[in-house]
Amino acid sequence: MSLILLSLAVLAALMLLAGPADFLGRPTPLVIGHRGCPARRPENTMASFEQAIAEGADMIELDVQLSADCQLVVIHDATLERTTNGHGLVAMHTLEQLRGLDAGGWFDPRLADQRPPTLAEVFEAFGQRTLINVEIKAEALCLPLPGWTVVELTLAEIARCGLERTTVVSSMSFDALLMARAINPRLNLAVLAHGPKPGIDTAMLCQAIGARAFNFHISSVTRDLTESLHRAGLLALPYADASVTPSAMARALELGCDGFFADDPAALRAMIDKQGGAKAAR
Repeated sequence: MSLILLSLAVLAALMLLAGPADFLGRPTPLVIGHRGCPARRPENTMASFEQAIAEGADMIELDVQLSADCQLVVIHDATLERTTNGHGLVAMHTLEQLRGLDAGGWFDPRLADQRPPTLAEVFEAFGQRTLINVEIKAEALCLPLPGWTVVELTLAEIARCGLERTTVVSSMSFDALLMARAINPRLNLAVLAHGPKPGIDTAMLCQAIGARAFNFHISSVTRDLTESLHRAGLLALPYADASVTPSAMARALELGCDGFFADDPAALRAMIDKQGGAKAAR
C-alpha cells in the first residue's frame, strides 16, 4: 500500500510540473457529442462526429476497442451486431474485415457507406477542430495481449497526432487510468463511473491520479457532488442519453454541472443558450 501511495504522490508531483492543459480552459457548460450525434447519425461514425461539430458541440466523445490485429477501432460495443451488419466480437476481426462492414445502414439506408473508423482517422479529421474524449473500453483490457496494449496504443496515437492538450482519456477501469498517467504525466484524464461509490470520496479519487473531470450518469447529480468536485478543481460532466428528459438536464445545470455528454448536441446547445449561455471557465 505504501508503494502505491508513493507512486501516486510522484505522479501528482509530475502533474503539477507539467502545468495546466487547455481542456479546462474551455468555457462551460460544455456541449459534448456522446458518440457524435446519435440522434441524427449512426453513433461512432465519421458522419456522426461531423454532425455533432456542425451542431455546435465543444467536444466529441468516442469509444475504442482493439481489432484482432491490434488496431484501434472506434466502436462502443465489444460485439458487432447492434451497430453494424457484422457478427461476433470486434476483437476476433482484423481491421480489414471491420472496414468491410456497414456501420450506418441500420440507422438509415442512405448511410450504408459508413464504416467503423479507426482512432487515427478520427484524430486526423477532427483533432484540430474540436476537443475529443476517448473512452478506453474496459472490455479491451481483458484481451489476451501483452501488457496494457490498448492504453499504450491509444496514448501513442494521441502523441503522434500532437493532441495531448485537447484530448481527454476516460475509462471505467481505474487501472487503465493509472497506467495512462504513468505513461504520460501531461495527459488529461477523467474518471468514468455510473456514479459515486459508497464510502469513497469521489473528488479525492480523481485527484489521486490528477484527473481533470468526473464523468457519471446524470441520475447521480447532486449539489453536494458538484460542489465537492468544484472545490477540488474538477469538472462535473454527466452523460445523458436519449432517455433523459430536458427538464432533468436543465435541473443538472442548475445544480452546477459543467456540461453533458448528450445524444442531441443541438438540443443541449439550445437549452444552454436559453439559460444564459456559457459561464466562465473554471
